Amino acid sequence: MIGNDIVDLEKARLESNWRRPRYLDKICTASEQQLIMEAQNPSSMLWLMWTMKEAAYKVENSISGARLYAPSQLLCRQITINDQNEEGELRASGEVQYKKYTFQTRSLINDQMIHTICCLNEQDFSDLQTNQLNASIPYIEQFNALNPGLRLEKNKAGKPAVIHQLTGRGYACSLSHHGNYLAVIYSDSLLSAD
Repeated sequence: MIGNDIVDLEKARLESNWRRPRYLDKICTASEQQLIMEAQNPSSMLWLMWTMKEAAYKVENSISGARLYAPSQLLCRQITINDQNEEGELRASGEVQYKKYTFQTRSLINDQMIHTICCLNEQDFSDLQTNQLNASIPYIEQFNALNPGLRLEKNKAGKPAVIHQLTGRGYACSLSHHGNYLAVIYSDSLLSAD
């Protein structure tokens, strides 16, 4: 099972006043709030945690089918942010604890967006493929043009599904969109639960 979430930082800055009273109480624990306030860039830390929680929720929802999203119950921990790469991007990793699960996350952070992918098992990252697409163009057509042999479609539940065109096998897949950014991730080895 996999999940991903993306935040357009400009859109978030314009539309989300996270510093208003009690906003953080709804989505973060006291220790997470402390990490945010002590961070060099508090906004980036908040949106990093938000994407971690959202991506983990998508994995948990794939497992349980439950549609209850309670972000303050998803606990971000073990967050490590690495130095900038040659493109000026940061890479982060962490864990999200929820009920009996510990989800693993990896994130890409730059001045425009934060993108987090999440797996239940660390070894599942090696088989993930990421497609960052143009949000202003229909994503299904873009994905299908960029990935010969695969077909992105919506399943009966309206969720994205990646299908191998020769075998008909469905692969684990996750879609996220916010503002100017859209990402589809899929696994070369994990089969879809549907």
